[in-house]
Parts: sequence; C-alpha cells; structure tokens
Amino acid sequence: MARKYRQLMPDQRNQIQRGLNQGLSIRGIARQLGRSPSTISREIQRGRVEETYDAVCGREEAQRRRRKGVRKLTEGSPLTLAVTHAILQRKWSPEQIAGRLRMDYPEDKQWHVSHETIY
Repeated sequence: MARKYRQLMPDQRNQIQRGLNQGLSIRGIARQLGRSPSTISREIQRGRVEETYDAVCGREEAQRRRRKGVRKLTEGSPLTLAVTHAILQRKWSPEQIAGRLRMDYPEDKQWHVSHETIY
C-alpha cells in the first residue's frame, strides 16, 4: 500500500526551527515530528536564509512551489515545434527530447521541460 504524502504544517516548521536553534540533529528533529530525516533535510535546504533555517521562509517557499504548478506546452511555440519535430522526424522518446533540450540550452530555462510535460 502506498504512503499518503503529507505536507509539513506551519507548527512543524516552527518545531524544526526551534530544534535547530537548540542544537538538535536532523534525525532528532525527524524523530520528534514522526517524519523522515530526508524530509527534514530537504525542508531545511529549501527554507534556508543565509546559513540558518527560517520557518516563515520555508512556508513561503512551499507556497511558491505549489502555485508554480505544472508547465504546459503552448501550441505553435518554438519549444512545441521542436518537440513535435523530434518525435515525428527523429522518433525520439520524451526522455531523449527532455535530455537533449537541457544539453542544447543549458542556460535557457524556458527550454527545460520534463518528459512528463512532453507526454
């Protein structure tokens, strides 16, 4: 049976901040919250301001990621035309296309799409 994903609540982010201020380890904080240490570690990385974790920043970053949502390919855009050409002419898979676009346009993020977006 698959695990149900649960986002961190604001009070949990506050507990992470307090735990770090008290010198607790990531594993110790994870034990207190009943969460995976990797979840706590990722949250600390995402909510970091300079060298310290800030619960408010963590919450704002989580909200920003939720609002960002999924990107769609727009009909007639250069990206859509390039993807269509690669599929029809070169018979590339979506994984190959996504990888090639990242290689060809490493600095241009508008050309970075996931293979799921291409599907």
